[in-house]
Amino acid sequence: MPRSAGLSAEAPVEAPVRPPSPAPTDSGVGPRNEGEEICHLVEADDPDTALCGKDVTGWPWNPPWPYCVVCVDIAQSRPHWHDALRQIGFGR
Repeated sequence: MPRSAGLSAEAPVEAPVRPPSPAPTDSGVGPRNEGEEICHLVEADDPDTALCGKDVTGWPWNPPWPYCVVCVDIAQSRPHWHDALRQIGFGR
């Protein structure tokens, strides 16, 4: 079953308004600035690599961020993702 860095029945489709992120970090883990706060989709067999190819090692699961449009587009082309995408509002 596919997993996602944002895929759950409870996850909002759009991010709520919130205060700005802290200053960028050099840790190399997770988003480094507010512009990188995108919820990526991942496969269960490789949870550290988003469908779009981004390394998401150390990123939070189910963050309240907008979904990566590239990940969603790729997931829509994979039949095993269709039910999960419908749960988050991207059904066909």
